[in-house]
Amino acid sequence: MEAILNYPAVASLGPWLDHCAKFLNDLPAEIALPVLLSPIILALLSRRIFVFFSSALLVLVAFALLAWPAQIHITLALATYLGSLIAASLGIAAFRTNRAIQLQLSELRQDVSQLQASASRRYMLDITESKPTKEPKE
Repeated sequence: MEAILNYPAVASLGPWLDHCAKFLNDLPAEIALPVLLSPIILALLSRRIFVFFSSALLVLVAFALLAWPAQIHITLALATYLGSLIAASLGIAAFRTNRAIQLQLSELRQDVSQLQASASRRYMLDITESKPTKEPKE
């Protein structure tokens, strides 16, 4: 881990993060609250429940880290657990949606096969009915 922290790019992040922390601490509540809530509003506009829950979780984590920085380990542990629940729920929902689409596709294929079969029968009937019959010779 020490080797990673010695890279110049990683080392230059420290002062930048300190500057960001100072800026966020000096930010008035009238500005900070709308900035924190804007991802939730955007997630509501997407009309996807899992996007909303994910955004709400991340906003809560950001707020908790800003409000109680000493409790970072509890905040991150709880956020990781809740995030994994959201991911698992999303996986289940995606599986169910995919399964429903596959069933509907199978039904549509059966309908197309039935329509093709009935069209073939009608075509064959038209051919046999329009075929001239031989008149008996006198």
